[in-house]
Order: sequence, then C-alpha cells, then structure tokens
Amino acid sequence: MIEIGKTRLVTVKVKNKRTGKLEPVLGPDGKPEQKLKEANVWRVTRETLGGCFGRDRHRRLVVGIVGVDQLVFRPQGTRQEVRLNVTDACRIALQRLANIATLERARERKLTKQRQRESAAIARADRRLRIQAKRNKA
Repeated sequence: MIEIGKTRLVTVKVKNKRTGKLEPVLGPDGKPEQKLKEANVWRVTRETLGGCFGRDRHRRLVVGIVGVDQLVFRPQGTRQEVRLNVTDACRIALQRLANIATLERARERKLTKQRQRESAAIARADRRLRIQAKRNKA
C-alpha cells in the first residue's frame, strides 16, 4: 500500500486525438516517460446524497485524502469540491457527538415533564370528580 502524501512514479499519458485513448508519452530513448506524483486516495460512497442537497441529490459522494492532512468531498460527476483539514473533521465529529448527547438528555427531560403533567392532569380530574360527588350528595 502506498502511503498518503508520499510520492510515486507514474507514466505520463496523453490522449490520442484519433482514437481518444490514453497512450504513454515516449521519451528520446524510446521508453515511456515517468514523473513523480503525490499518492492520493479516492473512494466513492455506496449511498447517494439525499434530497436536501438540491441539484446534487441522487449523486454519490467522492471522498479523497489529498496531501498530508486534507479531505476532499465532491458529488460524483461534478467539479465542485469542498476541502477540509482532518483536524477540522475530527472537531466537527466530536461536536456532533456532544450535540447528540445533549439532545438525548433534553428528550429525556421532556418525557419526564410530560409524564408529570399527565399525572397532574389525572389528579386534577380525580379531585374534580370527588368534589362533584360531594356536591351531589349534599
């Protein structure tokens, strides 16, 4: 496996105008020319983007690790990319986890308040019935 950010040798290729295929560029010695290129990693997600992504909905997301510490996101088939440092991505993920925990605690508090209100409403209705029963007896 090639390490990210390390350089590697790749063959220089040019598109043939007649056939449209990529062909290696031959050097003066008759061998294909090679150049150093940075080793990037690119992957495509299995699921497509949802409807909230506007015109890019139903496209897969292409994710790349470029350079030493950058993530690149772009919808498949487009050139619009978003670059993000790995440290920023980690910070965003940690904030998301903290927000999820906060929302979960708030949800639990809301449920307990709702239960208290329901039991108080039942108690008020019961008290009202007892008062009416006393009035009817008298």
